[in-house]
Amino acid sequence: MLPVHASLSREDARRVFPAPGDILLDALGLGANRQNLIGRIGEIYHVAACTSLSQTMEDARRTNLLGTEHVIEFARAVRKAGNPVHLHHISTAYVSGTRTGCMREDELECGQEFFNYYEWSKFEAERAVRKAGADLPVTVYRPGLVVGDSRTGRTNRFQGVYQVLQWIHCGLLDSLPCQPDFQLDLAPVDYVCGAIVRLAQLSDSANRTFHLTAGAGNTLPLNELVEIYLRERAACEGGEYRHGSIRFSPPNGNSIPANHEVPAIWKRFAHYIPYFTCPKAFDTSAAHRALQDLQAPSCREYLPAVVRYALQSGFRVPPAYY
Repeated sequence: MLPVHASLSREDARRVFPAPGDILLDALGLGANRQNLIGRIGEIYHVAACTSLSQTMEDARRTNLLGTEHVIEFARAVRKAGNPVHLHHISTAYVSGTRTGCMREDELECGQEFFNYYEWSKFEAERAVRKAGADLPVTVYRPGLVVGDSRTGRTNRFQGVYQVLQWIHCGLLDSLPCQPDFQLDLAPVDYVCGAIVRLAQLSDSANRTFHLTAGAGNTLPLNELVEIYLRERAACEGGEYRHGSIRFSPPNGNSIPANHEVPAIWKRFAHYIPYFTCPKAFDTSAAHRALQDLQAPSCREYLPAVVRYALQSGFRVPPAYY
């Protein structure tokens, strides 16, 4: 709580207090705080989720779907108490699952399948939120692949593309079973958070969905991200920058054979392959129109800082981040 208070005025800081709870429990596990909160809340931001790509169906259902349903129930209780509550749900652009091509913000159910139970559970959670929109003002935000702060590079987690870069950094990967020109849609966390705050304040944001992704013309080829990493590593360690030292091979059914002779790192990389091989673009028309003066910055400008932070921190999150 200390960093949160430090960023607020003294007057606003007095209004901030922790209320421990648990989305896995009925009434969010708020105990005696529940009634007090019901009478004071006007906005609910549902961010909690398990993002593991290897979670089981039961774990994904329990946390991401049932947890969301508990939040919806709480929002309805707030509304029943007379407060005009607005529910803001943080989903993911990857509710698109196995679909390829262009994903529109107003689309959800298109007969897609899913690469993992994380995607499936977030899809089902978004369905539940949209259904709740019949009697609650709801807004859905869909970030894509989120990386660190565009100015400092700072992050509170090293997952997704970070994990792959870390495996390269540790010498566990020297080739990737992906096309080098595969387009990555990356957005910095400060843009995503700033966009949510701005969109939430709009009078017409209720019952709408916004993609908070890089946007057209702002994606980055995978091999360019790898080269940014190699350059920053050479600069940080005083070593030699070796262009093209990481190889790429076109993906195929035998890229990561599932047998006991394959190094464990390759089997772990299998969870990430869909995000480096399934081509899709996210339409950001609604977000762009609503955020004329707030657009995702150029990835080529901020990614060196993002990679540099990861290298300088040893891919470890500072214990006092929160």
